[in-house]
Amino acid sequence: MLKKILAIFLLLSIGTGVSSAVSMQVSPDYIDPGGTIQITYSDLLDGSSFSLLIKEKLDVNPNSDYTMNINSLVIPINLSDGIISANADNSLKLALSYEGSDGTIKTILKYGDSNNICRISESQSISAKTYEKMRIEGVASEGNIVNTEFNFIGTKSGPNSGTISMVISGMDHSTITIICSVDGTIITNTPVYIGGGSAISPTAVPTTAVPTTSAGSSSGGSSSSGSSSGSSDYVASSETVVNDTPTDTPVSQPEPSVGVAKTACSVDEACIYTGEGASGVIIMYDSVASLPSGWNCEGKAYALFSDGTGIAGTISICIPESLISAGENGNLFIGESVNDQWMMLPSTVSGDVVVSPISEEGTYALMSLKETTSGGAAAEPTETNSAGVSPIIGIIIIGLAMVITVKLRK
Repeated sequence: MLKKILAIFLLLSIGTGVSSAVSMQVSPDYIDPGGTIQITYSDLLDGSSFSLLIKEKLDVNPNSDYTMNINSLVIPINLSDGIISANADNSLKLALSYEGSDGTIKTILKYGDSNNICRISESQSISAKTYEKMRIEGVASEGNIVNTEFNFIGTKSGPNSGTISMVISGMDHSTITIICSVDGTIITNTPVYIGGGSAISPTAVPTTAVPTTSAGSSSGGSSSSGSSSGSSDYVASSETVVNDTPTDTPVSQPEPSVGVAKTACSVDEACIYTGEGASGVIIMYDSVASLPSGWNCEGKAYALFSDGTGIAGTISICIPESLISAGENGNLFIGESVNDQWMMLPSTVSGDVVVSPISEEGTYALMSLKETTSGGAAAEPTETNSAGVSPIIGIIIIGLAMVITVKLRK
């Protein structure tokens, strides 16, 4: 009898124990020009928000062309509701050429804003396949350094373990940085040196496994420039989309506090961080899942990461025009998710943005409170279940088993 009881409790504790943990490993640390980079992953659950960011610092001549090719990109997973984006500073213009899931090569062109920053963002789901040709190319402005970023994100489905691989070319000496995040948590932040590239790269984050329990988000090296932006070898299979808008009209931004001069901005310019360590802050798209009862996400979610210099400032998210025109600004606030726990931040509506103080990495999104069907007050915000619930239940069960064992022995 005693053995049967203990066996039952053991099975229960295993079933409610620590959940799977996603891990990723980037290799090798060094490649020759045109070499292959691999990202080996395991325990990447379906429904997770997966993001891959490729960053590079290019050493250029003023007004010269630059390029980065990403060829033979093998992706064994599907990313639905996806976004593909690219940006560059110190650039007069930037073009992103990418292959859609249907094989069509699309080219998006953007001119720099008043600060010579180019940002491109397109909705694009990713299917599991090999993408032969993707490219970022642009024209530098007056400076000698250009920071580029290529990012795609989506909700994952497909094999939980596998390998993403890509061939990087277009530069002889460079250091690029591969950053992968899952559900708003960075899993790997790894520099890869190309052709003996030597550059200041961000502090690498150890590839530590991170628990995942629920479904669900510029620095680098030196590069030889001189590739002509007009020498693309891409052939559109059926469609080429060109967005030849001169200078984007920047969204209004809150005035930074006294003594703070630097900000970090998302690709769509709708999320702005102002404060300490802004020069090392990365803002990427993320997805939202398992919101507290009564909450509604108003637009995109943004994962904010620091390079280790710290975060202490404010985050500002632009209010969608539809809400402004409808006069629905009163119940807006910024929500923060850390380790799948959502909480409401102290928020202030200032013109067409909502501002909140922040002091840590996390996923942030503009939220509103839904009215109940009876017209009463919205439900009180609560935190979602976290990865710590299952281990706690397992510990309780094991404790009960020990108590029962002692009593039976008596």
